[in-house]
Amino acid sequence: MEVENLKEEEMPLFSRKRVTFLVKFPKAKTISNDEVKKFIATKYKVDEKLIAVKKINQHFGKPEAEVIVHIYKSEKDLEKLENIRKKKFKKEEKKEEEKKEVKEGEESEKKGEEQGNK
Repeated sequence: MEVENLKEEEMPLFSRKRVTFLVKFPKAKTISNDEVKKFIATKYKVDEKLIAVKKINQHFGKPEAEVIVHIYKSEKDLEKLENIRKKKFKKEEKKEEEKKEVKEGEESEKKGEEQGNK
């Protein structure tokens, strides 16, 4: 596995470092998030808990992938920034479930009225 560092940028506002690199893996499967975390942890000498793999973008037909990783300075920063998306996603799911329940309730009422009219 060959690794070529493409870009490294410090983001002090978010207390993290964004690292973009190209991984070449001839005759092998696409690398997993765990493999990326282990590699970054050893290269930058940080704990795996402080690493968030944002994207593994494999180029079609080529044995290589572009990987984007965020390395946070503390677990608190990681949880604060990475959980925002999860919370929003959960809220959206709840709204969709509530809409489904309301529709199901309306449909059951209509069926009950139709049966009562017969």
